[in-house]
Amino acid sequence: MKLIVSVPTLREGAAPYYEAWERVVSEFAAKRIGQPADSVFPLAIGRTVLAAALAANADWVARADADLTAYLDAALTALGGGFTPSTLIPPARLGRRRTRRSPTRPNE
Repeated sequence: MKLIVSVPTLREGAAPYYEAWERVVSEFAAKRIGQPADSVFPLAIGRTVLAAALAANADWVARADADLTAYLDAALTALGGGFTPSTLIPPARLGRRRTRRSPTRPNE
């Protein structure tokens, strides 16, 4: 992730994958809410979910003190709850949230 963020060529190469992922989420949301996938609400959902996932991934790369799933869960829970105080998990608590299967740390 550090390389993708810091190397323009890699960042450009990752863009189609991010766009595809955003499109899948937007299409799913569109079906759930009964709107066309290219209308504002499904697009907003797809883009905000992607942004939350990218933020979680970047924080995980920087800290690497818990499983990536803990960061994703925290970011998406906060997003789903409208970032109300009860949905915000302090970064220090993320390090205590581990799952049984741990993805390989990005720096190893």
